[in-house]
Parts: sequence; C-alpha cells; structure tokens
Amino acid sequence: MRGTRSELPLHPIDQMPIIKADCLRYAIAFRGLLSPDTIFNLVNIVPNFLIASSVVVHSYAAVLFEKILFMTIPDQPSLTPLVTKAKISTPDLLIQRCLEALSRPTSCENVYLMRALLRICCCLEERCLPCMNDLVIVLATRLTQIIKNPSKPQFNHFLFECLCLCVRLTCSTDPAFITQFENTLFMIFQEILQQDITEFFPYVFQLLAVMLEQYPLGPNARELFAQKRKVAGLEPLPQYQQLSNQPMLNPAYAALLPRLLVPALWETQGAVMSLARLMQAYLLHNVEAVVSTNKVEAILGVYQRLLNSKTNDVYAFSIITAFLLAFPRANLQPFLKQIFICIFQRLQSAKTEKFMRCLTTFLAQFVLIFGANELVQIVDGVQNRIFSRVLEKVLIPHAELAISSPVAHSNAGDGQQGANGASGTYSSLSSTCFSRLAREDYLTVAAGLSILVTQADALCAPMANGMTTSYHADAFVPFVQSILAGLLAGPARCGAIAADAAALSATVENANSASSPPIFTDERFTDVAGESASFVLIFGRCKLPTLSPGVFDPRIYFAKCLENLAQRFPGTISQELQTGLSNEAKATLEAYCAQGMVRLE
Repeated sequence: MRGTRSELPLHPIDQMPIIKADCLRYAIAFRGLLSPDTIFNLVNIVPNFLIASSVVVHSYAAVLFEKILFMTIPDQPSLTPLVTKAKISTPDLLIQRCLEALSRPTSCENVYLMRALLRICCCLEERCLPCMNDLVIVLATRLTQIIKNPSKPQFNHFLFECLCLCVRLTCSTDPAFITQFENTLFMIFQEILQQDITEFFPYVFQLLAVMLEQYPLGPNARELFAQKRKVAGLEPLPQYQQLSNQPMLNPAYAALLPRLLVPALWETQGAVMSLARLMQAYLLHNVEAVVSTNKVEAILGVYQRLLNSKTNDVYAFSIITAFLLAFPRANLQPFLKQIFICIFQRLQSAKTEKFMRCLTTFLAQFVLIFGANELVQIVDGVQNRIFSRVLEKVLIPHAELAISSPVAHSNAGDGQQGANGASGTYSSLSSTCFSRLAREDYLTVAAGLSILVTQADALCAPMANGMTTSYHADAFVPFVQSILAGLLAGPARCGAIAADAAALSATVENANSASSPPIFTDERFTDVAGESASFVLIFGRCKLPTLSPGVFDPRIYFAKCLENLAQRFPGTISQELQTGLSNEAKATLEAYCAQGMVRLE
C-alpha cells in the first residue's frame, strides 16, 4: 500500500490515468486491511481525483471514497463511523468536486458519483448545509432532464435518495425551508404525474411523504407521544416544543389527496409501498386534509384491500397504525370493531408467517397506544371471548418471532468492515441486528406484549381469586414463556450480546437525543443498491418517536412489569410462574430479575 499511497499524489491529476485507476482499485479491494492512519490519508487524497477527466479514474475515486465512508470502527455496540464528519477538512470543496464531475457530459448520469454524493452528504450532515442551495439546484435540474428520457434506473434511484436526504437535513435546522423545496419540486412532480411517467411514481410519492413529514405531527399524535415521554420522566422532544415557528401546511397536499386514492393508481408497479407510505404521512401530519376531503372511509377501504393481499398486508398495518395515532379515541370508536373484523376475516382465509408477525406487532402497538384492557375489550366485543383464540393462535405462537425477527428491517451493518479486520464481543453479530429498525421493533413489540400480559385483567388476574373477568388466565404462563423466548433470542435472533448492544445503544442515544443533529445510522451504513425493482428509498423511511420511551432494555422492563403484577397478587403470580414455566424459561427470568434487581414474591 505504501507504493499506492505514494503513486496517487505524485503526478498531476490527468497524467498516468491507468496507474492511478489501478491504485484506486487496489485501495478499494484491500481497504479492510489498511490502518486507520492510511484511511485518513486517503480521505484527504482521493477527492482530488473526482475532477480527473478520465471517467475511469473519477469513477474509481467515487467508489473508494464511498466505501471509506461506509467503514465502521470494529467491535462497537452500535454502528460507529471510522471517518466522522469532523475528519472531512473541506466539505464544501468535496461536494463541489462531486457536482463538477457530474456536470461532465460523459458522467452526467454516473451512478458511482451520485452514490458517493449521497454517502458524503449523509456523513457530513449539517456540514453540507452551506452547499445545499447549489446541490438542490443541480439535483432538480438533472431530474428535469432525466424525466424526458429515463435510461439509468440506478442513477435515478440515487438521485431521489439524495433529494430525500437534502429535505431532511435542511428542514431539521428550520422546517420553514420546506417551502423552498416545494417551490422547486412541485412543478417537476406535476409534470411526472401528468405525463404518466409511471417509473417515477414510487419515488415521487415517497419524496412527497418526506416533505409532508417536515410539518408538525397532528395534534392527537403529538399529544400522545408527549404524554408518553412525560410519564417516562423524559424531557419533551425539541421539535414539538416550539410549534409557533412551524410553516403552514401547503394546500397542494390536500388538493392531491383525492387523486392518490383512485384505485387504478394503486395498480402501478411499485405504487402500493409508496402510496401506503404517503397515506401514513397524510394521517400523521395532515389529518385535516383527510377529514376535509371526506377520505376517511376511502383510506379504510385501502386498508381492507391491502390486508387481504399476501404481498401487501404489511402496508395495511402501517396505514392502520397511523390511523389509530391520528384520531382521538372517541373519533375512532365507530371504526374499531370493523378494523378487527377485517383482521379476523383474513386470519380465517390465509395465515402466513409474515402476516402473523405483523399482526402480533400491531397488537403490541395497539396496547402501547390504548392499553391492555382496551385491546381485550374491543377484541371480545367482536365475538364473546374470542381473545382466547387470538392468544392461542396468534400471540403465544408468534410472540417470539415478532420480538426477535421483525418483518421490516434495514441491512445496516452490511458494511461492517472496519480497519484491519475485527474480532471481539460484537464482531460476530449479523448485520441485521445493528439495524435501528430491528432494535426498535425488538424494544417496542417486547414492551407492548409485556404490558399486555401483565396489565390485561382478563389474562393476568389469577383464576384462584375467583375473578370472573380472568377467563383468559390459562394463557398467562405460556404467553410469559413465549415473550421470554423472544427476549432471549435478542434483536435479529442474535442472542444476549445483541440485546446488550441494543440496550447500551438506546441508553446512549436517549442521553444525546435533546442535543444531537439527525442521526442517519441505518441509512449511512446500509449498502444502498438502487434496485429499481423495489423502489424503496432508504432515506424516505418514516421516522416517528418511540411508543415506549424510557424502555431501554426490554428484558429488565419485562421483569419489572412482572414485579408490579406480583405486588398486586402477592404469592400467586410467582407460584404460577415457578410451577408453569420450563426450566430454561425460569433460568432466563431469574437472570433478568437479577439484572434489574427485581424480586417476584
């Protein structure tokens, strides 16, 4: 590598392009064997080659720089970049060189350059804001050009990823900047939709969702999340404290909504995922438009159609969860029974493993929103004591997988290649367990099911007390055992080490939540493939506050929930667990109780 390092800066940029290309390719192939000092030297050297006239040289330079930013410090509980934004000495010059390379006729749709630009902006975060105006103008201009003759799907994908990132980065400093993005992009979106350029529809809908989400959450969702943090003893999130500075919603969103619910549009390739994502944004950030345009029933109709599809049922649950968050409980009352009737009809017709995990996750979220007794009451209201069947056929068999193996996750950590290799406590973990989505689902589903099994009177009140409401009590111990199995499996089924890493990461992240800029953990370390077949924008994912703030280690939380239950029924609960749990489950529970300094008596 010493020869490579000396060869790169030795000659003017455009001399000896073959040697320079070989050196860059060598560094790409063996970057995992390089020392951190060598990597940092390359960070300063490689950007010079982005302005090389040779397409091969500046393409290899883009690939190498992107791969370097993808590298992590080995053996950390969370994904920690080897090259931080502070290590980039001239961020504005770096971005300008990328834009200059993209302006060359031979590289105006260079996938490697656009992908590198995406990773650079993600790494720099707020340090790229001084260049944001130039960056957005270039991206919007290029989008205007490519819609006339789309030819490179991967380039198009990365272009929309960059636009999503620009919106989120800029508006995180001041949400009022969203109006500038709307002024720049709405005309382009209108042209795409009017000319029926269907290959761009999924990207437009996801980017619209991201733009809509720069406005405040609706009043009910905002109050719910604020109350959750208050009960947990946490400070309010800064973005929800000063709403006076928030921009007024652009009426164009409300005007567009009726067209988005035309059934034919949902038949377009890739449209279901992106339209469901946009419906989620409408419900959470512009529910007034849903009500004023009388589209509540139409959205519920979409939910019902998606629920009956084995391919798209996961999107039905994302829409209906947003629906539950968007409206006050009293407004939801007329719809709740029908929501569950649709679920039970699907259960009778087609039970796939994915559907059962999604349903278990949804029930856990329902408990976190409304409470355990409310769930039992509504389900039993559909048919007397049918909640027993839900426990027997859904929750007990599928709680373990729902907790430990989420349906939705990112591939964050695929680039878990640190300098000089890695070996240690966390180095053996799979990439998926580093995913924020996997960790959040592990925590949220476990917290919701913990509340359900310990606070639903019909489930956890001992039969020995003669309580006529405890008609599901025979499922209590099996349900506890299933939850313990999920907690033991850990995030992405990577065991106790992954669970320890997730708990440590959540604790540190909470301590920094009030002061930190946007954290693109999953996004930065996800190897964005740009596959047009899926159309999913990594930077277009929904970001919501957690429904279980204050829960940093679900294993300890579950033990404390059981402790509170045992205090309600002294001697009874601990005896049931002692006689009903398997030896492995008892050992697991004892370990969690010891870890949380909990006594079950």
